[in-house]
Amino acid sequence: MKKELTRRARVLVKEGGPVGALARLSAVANPDGVVFDIGVNRGTIARHLIRVFPDHPCYLFEPLPGQAAYVAERFSAFDTVTVVEEALSDEPGEAEFFVGKALGTSSLLSSNTTTLEQHPEAEVDTSIRVKLNTVDAFCEQNGISQISCMKIDAQGSELNIFKGAEKMLSEQRVDMIMFEWFATPHYEDCPLLLDLWNALDRQNYSLYNIFPGRHFANGQRRFGDAVFISDKFRSERLPHL
Repeated sequence: MKKELTRRARVLVKEGGPVGALARLSAVANPDGVVFDIGVNRGTIARHLIRVFPDHPCYLFEPLPGQAAYVAERFSAFDTVTVVEEALSDEPGEAEFFVGKALGTSSLLSSNTTTLEQHPEAEVDTSIRVKLNTVDAFCEQNGISQISCMKIDAQGSELNIFKGAEKMLSEQRVDMIMFEWFATPHYEDCPLLLDLWNALDRQNYSLYNIFPGRHFANGQRRFGDAVFISDKFRSERLPHL
């Protein structure tokens, strides 16, 4: 069941961090699954995932047209990659998407005076209408029965994405999940780490590792990343590591 790590995976394991954790787990990844990168932005993480999971179809979700076009061109040489110009949430449809002035701060969630005091780089430049989908609906539409790895960096939409993945999560069809969490509200109605942890716990997912990120000048943690795994993956595949 254990396979040889790719060269990129071996390097990432040594470097550590959340992507290093995924790289280590890739040695026992389900070969029949796919990879989701939700909120691909410029493809910083995607460039690793594509090489860590070279035999898995990789779906890169990015609602901003310019960013979607950029990553499509960036990864055009990889026949495993499909760029999807959609935002994932808890229900399909359309929604207003707030485009931040700073790269990587755009969100389906709005900001207010209080949140901007803590996250000033999320100041909105403009807003556009984007197409929404859910993990469950996308999987049904594309005949996907297993997600080996799902990375989410959706600037506060993580909890809604989990809600839209109710079927896949409840049936333990997502093996490993890497997501960004906030320790303080960076957007209006922004879920925090405890909300995300509780949501996954209810679906029988457990923490594999947690990685604190930046903190405020007063020392309080701002955000970080976490990797969770399904109980099924933990019991059936993790022992082989």
